[in-house]
Amino acid sequence: MTDECEQLIESESKVNDGKVVEVKEDFRDDVAVLRALAILAVLAFHLWPATFQYGYLGVDVFFVISGFLMMRILTRSKEGPILLFLKFYRRRVRRIVPLYYFVMFLTGLTLVCLYTHVYKKRYFPYYTGALLFATNFKVQPAGGYFEKKTTNIPFLHTWSLGVEMQFYVVAPFFLYLSKLCTAIKPFYLLWPACLLFSLYYQVTAEPKDSFYHPMARLWQFLCGMLAIVFLEKLKGKSIGEN
Repeated sequence: MTDECEQLIESESKVNDGKVVEVKEDFRDDVAVLRALAILAVLAFHLWPATFQYGYLGVDVFFVISGFLMMRILTRSKEGPILLFLKFYRRRVRRIVPLYYFVMFLTGLTLVCLYTHVYKKRYFPYYTGALLFATNFKVQPAGGYFEKKTTNIPFLHTWSLGVEMQFYVVAPFFLYLSKLCTAIKPFYLLWPACLLFSLYYQVTAEPKDSFYHPMARLWQFLCGMLAIVFLEKLKGKSIGEN
């Protein structure tokens, strides 16, 4: 999500008397504060789990903020849908993949050099899942995040990034859906339908499925995206006009 924030606060150039003036119109203090609180909550949960039992909910806050920022970035663009989507995915790959795979390389090297053959045989399959940004799917059959049998999985912490990357795949679709909502009024029902179905799935699914599965997390991203839609409406501007 750092990528979205960097794009959201990056300066826009305006010409004033022949000079290029840099302005930062899109930085939001409220979003920055929420991100900081979410980070502190997650850190506190991992450091003092008995005291901050619900600090893990900071990840949920991150998902909502991620949906908000992604929709904001996509709606700022004036380009056509195909070029917009291609540039969107190129930015995701360029900013996330190199550093992520560097960390995965170091972690995998440590796993090979320091751990026993039995440990490597048991946990190395999770390494391939992490390389594909699919840790959440790989870990899901093994058990819930809070179960003891999953605590030794070395790549467990990458599950949330996997969910985010999977969300990035469908984020442009929801931008396109928002444009349909503007043009065809009945399509407005699809937004709450998707959100409610995702929320229903999270509430009714098994704990490990409701935690890891992207469908169970989709409603959180959609809440953030819908916040942008309503924000633009309050400003008197339709998403479709962008």
